Amino acid sequence: MDVIGLWKSIADSIKKRIEDETGVPRDFIIIAATHNHSYPRLSDAKVNKLIHERAVTAAKEAVNSMFEASIGFKMRRLPNWLTINRSKFNGKTDTTAFVAKIADASGATRGVLFSFPAHPNIYTTAWGGGKLGKIGPEWPEYVRKWIEAHIDLEQMFTLYPNIEFRDVTVMFLLGAAGDLNPNTRRKMYKGRTVEGRRAFVEALGEGILRMLKDIKTESHVKMTFKWAFTPIPVREKWIPRLGKTYNALLQALMINDACMVAVPGEATVDLGIEFRRKSGVPYSTLITCANDALGYFVSEIEGLENATYEAQGSPLTACRGRLLVDAAASLVNPDHKPSKPVDPKREMGIIEGKLDYSGRGEVTVGLRRRCAPPSYGDPPAAPFMGKRVKPDANGRFIFEPVMPGIAFIYVDELLSEGERPTILMWGEPVEVKAGEAAQVSIELPDGITDLIIEARKAKLEVTNLNVEEDKIKGAVEISGKVSERIRSTPIIGWACSPGESPPMKPISEARIEEGQFAFNDMRPGEYSLLFWVDINRNGRPEHGVDIIAPTRLVRIE
Repeated sequence: MDVIGLWKSIADSIKKRIEDETGVPRDFIIIAATHNHSYPRLSDAKVNKLIHERAVTAAKEAVNSMFEASIGFKMRRLPNWLTINRSKFNGKTDTTAFVAKIADASGATRGVLFSFPAHPNIYTTAWGGGKLGKIGPEWPEYVRKWIEAHIDLEQMFTLYPNIEFRDVTVMFLLGAAGDLNPNTRRKMYKGRTVEGRRAFVEALGEGILRMLKDIKTESHVKMTFKWAFTPIPVREKWIPRLGKTYNALLQALMINDACMVAVPGEATVDLGIEFRRKSGVPYSTLITCANDALGYFVSEIEGLENATYEAQGSPLTACRGRLLVDAAASLVNPDHKPSKPVDPKREMGIIEGKLDYSGRGEVTVGLRRRCAPPSYGDPPAAPFMGKRVKPDANGRFIFEPVMPGIAFIYVDELLSEGERPTILMWGEPVEVKAGEAAQVSIELPDGITDLIIEARKAKLEVTNLNVEEDKIKGAVEISGKVSERIRSTPIIGWACSPGESPPMKPISEARIEEGQFAFNDMRPGEYSLLFWVDINRNGRPEHGVDIIAPTRLVRIE
């Protein structure tokens, strides 16, 4: 179903309607959502009614148009650049496509089912809040049309007139994409300049077409369908509504050497990879957003830290991801052994810190897994601020437990109740190791809050930009009504790789004297130039804190 998701009550209602009108038992029906971010929610009564009617119509058409068929499967990792981890710095990614091909007795391709782990959110203009966004297809529909058009074009000439020509039907199912987005930053594909979303659609569509050519279908199949209800503990604040445990429905469809397990929520990439490893089946995938909407399923270690959007986005406790994968693997692998619970003291770390700052408001230290400032809820986005703690009277703070890897610290200050906090710094990297305590020290200038508020009135502009052989030169100037303290604050300039956002370190740093800058001894290539007034003097560009000039792109031939 091409919607963002559906609750158990709606899924059960649709299953009952299908059972009543087709005779197919409801226990053997999977209702899965594509997780399309561009369609209205099912809370709208008209949308709910429409979805019920269309689902029943589709089921009746399927039952009444069955044919002798053969089926085959393939799973392959497509180009690594296709997905990015939206929640974690250097986080895991996956570009494994799962494809099923259905052919009729003549050998003509009649159906294609594909699953891929990437959020359907790149054609969405807005959703949530009061702002009206685009209603329409997301990238799976674009890829579906791409595949159908290419197969139909080929079969139109190879089948007709000897065999009746029939359009192929392509279906998409969402994989473990809880923290993965499509990568739309690539502007070149096959030697031509293209819009980033199109590059993603074409590359994925062509990858699936290549897989289809390698699939051999079989008419003799062994098919098994199983299901189980897995009890998962509920977070304390949700117990009055859901009870202490929630029975999550999992369904497994096994056909020859392939299996698909439907799970009732969004699963992060590491769970999808872990399920494939544990399944013991050559071609296996999780089908997410099926039969219910229980939020995000994450690894237990991520759930215990509880700092990412996904970790906080479920009514279920931190162990939910481990229990989900174990239950899914048990449905398809009789030899599966359950995983042990995470030992936070041994497998996770601690961050101990000291903040040197005398503020005049309520100061908070936060932790995020992305190098990005917290979101305070600019419409239509919901607020998300990661994990937060209050420093003690001596400025000391502690985060525990923390996942191993790179975490990022930020500091904000609330001057008045009900107002938006002022972000004082963000993006301070801390490397966390299992079983160890990482130390971090943060020093902020006195009066920094007022300086940041004042800096919002200023602009930084780059002018007279020119390239002379291996040098990039120009001028940089602050404009606006600002104090001498801001005008005397250092301006920093970096030449970075295009597309790196935010940049962690420069390829080259500018020499700036009296508003004139120069990058010297630059190698041939394209560079993104970033200049900022370093308001908090930590040597790092921070939107919302520093005065940052619009990025300029230059090329050295």
